[in-house]
Amino acid sequence: MFIFDTIVAEATAPFESALSIVRLSGTKTNEILERLTEKSVDQFKPRMTYNRNIYTVDHKKIDNAVIVYFEKGKSFTGEESAEFYVHGSRIIVNELIDTIITLGARRAEGGEFTAKAYYNGRMSLVEAEAINEIIKAKTTKGKDLALKTLSGENREKIENIRTELLDIMARIEVDIDYPEYDDEEAIFEKLKIDLPIISQKVKSLCADSKSALYYLTGIKVALVGRPNVGKSTILNSLLGYDKAIVTNIPGTTRDVVEGEKNINGVLYKFFDTAGIRDNPDPIEKIGIEKSHDTIKDADIILYIYDKFDEEEYKDILIESNDKPVVKVQNKNDINSVDKENDISISATSKKVNVIYEIINKRLDIRETVEGGFASKRDLDLLDSFSKQLSEAVFNIEEGMTIDVIETMLLNSTHKLDELLGNNQTMEDLYSLVFAKFCVGK
Repeated sequence: MFIFDTIVAEATAPFESALSIVRLSGTKTNEILERLTEKSVDQFKPRMTYNRNIYTVDHKKIDNAVIVYFEKGKSFTGEESAEFYVHGSRIIVNELIDTIITLGARRAEGGEFTAKAYYNGRMSLVEAEAINEIIKAKTTKGKDLALKTLSGENREKIENIRTELLDIMARIEVDIDYPEYDDEEAIFEKLKIDLPIISQKVKSLCADSKSALYYLTGIKVALVGRPNVGKSTILNSLLGYDKAIVTNIPGTTRDVVEGEKNINGVLYKFFDTAGIRDNPDPIEKIGIEKSHDTIKDADIILYIYDKFDEEEYKDILIESNDKPVVKVQNKNDINSVDKENDISISATSKKVNVIYEIINKRLDIRETVEGGFASKRDLDLLDSFSKQLSEAVFNIEEGMTIDVIETMLLNSTHKLDELLGNNQTMEDLYSLVFAKFCVGK
C-alpha cells in the first residue's frame, strides 16, 4: 500500500445489478476525470451530480454515468475524489476501471480509501475501525453500537482517560524532580482516590466492549458430547426448526451442522458437532476431528450428556482452554437430575430456551450497553490496559515507591496510544486494521 497513489475500486458488490458505483481518489483524479469525460474539471462543481458520457482512451463510449466530484479536504479520503454511478453491467464496470488504471490509477486494496481518510485526518483510527464494524454487523443492535463509535464517542472516552493519567504522571514527575515543592504522601493519598476511579471506568468500558463485540459478530456456541445424547435434537429445538437430521442411531451427525438465531439483538451461531467417542469408523473420525476444531473456535461450549461422565467432562474442560462450558443434561424425562449439572432439560421441551439465558449469563452479556469498542483489536488492547491499571492500583495499596508507579502508568498509556494509532506507521496500521476491510472502502 502506498498512501499517495491514486486508487480506484468498485464500491458496490461485484454482481450484475441495476447500478454500480466506482470510486476514484488521489492526486490524479482531476486529470483522469477530464480524460474520461472529455470535459474540463472546472465544469464539475464539488458535491453536485452530473450526467455525462464517459469514454475509453480510444474515445469509445463506455456508458452514460452520473458523476460526483469531491474537492481536496472535503471528500471521504481528504483527497480529490470522484464517484461514478454506472449501469450495473460487469462489462461496463470492468471497462471503466481498466480505463482509469490505464490513465494512471491503480486498483485499490481492501480498506485503502479508509486508510487514506485516517492518514489525512478525516477520522481517528477508532472511528475508521467502526466503519468496518458497521459493514460487518450481524444485528441491528451491533450496527447501532458501531455507529456510536463512528460518532467519536468511544474515542473521546479513551482520550479523556489518557489525559487524566497524564495529569497524574505529571504530578508524580514534579515530585520526583522537585521533592521540595511537593508532598509525596499527599500525592500517594490522591493516587489512592483517583486511580481506582479511573480503573473502574476502564473496567466498565471493557465489560461494555465485550458485550458490544458479541452484539456485533454473534456468539459461537459448540454443542459437544458423546453420540446419541440429543445434541441434534437440542439444536433443532433452539433454532425452532429442523436443521439437523435426528435418528436413534449413534453417529448420525458426521459433519458440523450450523444454524443461527437472532434473539434480542444477539446472533447465536450454533455448531452441532459429531459425537466424540473412541474407535470411530474412518468417516466418523473426520467428523470428530472437526468437532475438536469447533471447540477451539467457539466462544462457549454446551456439553450435552444423558449420563454424566466425569473423565469425559474433564477432557472437554482441558480442550476448552478456559472458555465457559455449560453442562446440559438431556433426556431428563428418562433420567434423574445429576447434582453436578448446570441445567437439566428435555430437548423436545420448550424449556430448552433457558439455554439462551445461561449463555448470556456465562458470557456476561449486558442487555444495556452504553458504548464500548466492538473491534477485537481494540478490546484486547483495552483489556490489557485495564489489567495494567489494576496492577498499579494494587501496588499503590502495597506501598510501592512512586517512581515505580509512574513507570507502570507510563507503560499502561502505551496501550492507549496503540489503540488510538499514535506512534505507529501506516504500514503497521494497514496490516493490523485496514487490510481487514472490503475493497472499495
